Amino acid sequence: LPIPLTLIALIWFPPTVSNLVEFALFWFLTLVGVICGSHRFLSHKSFVPVKRFKQLLVIWASMGGQGPPVVWAAFHRRHHQVTDKEGDPHTPTLHSTKLRGLFHAAFGWMKRHESPNPMVYVRDLLRDEDIGAVNKHYYKWIVLAMLLPALAEFAITRNPLGLWTGFLWGWGIRSFVLSSTIGYVNSMNHLMGTRAFDTRDNSRN
Repeated sequence: LPIPLTLIALIWFPPTVSNLVEFALFWFLTLVGVICGSHRFLSHKSFVPVKRFKQLLVIWASMGGQGPPVVWAAFHRRHHQVTDKEGDPHTPTLHSTKLRGLFHAAFGWMKRHESPNPMVYVRDLLRDEDIGAVNKHYYKWIVLAMLLPALAEFAITRNPLGLWTGFLWGWGIRSFVLSSTIGYVNSMNHLMGTRAFDTRDNSRN
């Protein structure tokens, strides 16, 4: 949801305590899925989880609505191959103004980009049957992420309106906040912040 609709939702459908719990729980799980799953595990192979936790991370990442986790990893590996240079899908540094760069890196790049070849960037992930068994059902996990908070709120309130408010806060606003969180890392952290040590790109703390 764009910011104006989020503000309208706050006024017309102010969250209940259970809405806030649903929002916080699904935001936390999907953030862990994207950062620990898609980013640290799939993209960088920073750790090796056991099978069940590996698949759980891919499920949570899928429920974040950031695209199939294996595709996410392909984009991220491409990003690191040419960080802040021509060919980087979401660098904020190759634009006429800083504002344009920030918007492109946070959101704009998702509407206009070249898709990296999975056989080049994530061949190892495509060969992993445990990951593939979950990743191929990406859209089913999206539907589940929409339904769970809606059904949970309905079960709590016994009111049909709970289906809407659960969906609104557990999926709509939650997915906007998650995208904004990830977009911040893509954009601000390549333009602002401290640099305690030299890097080959513009990434910062």
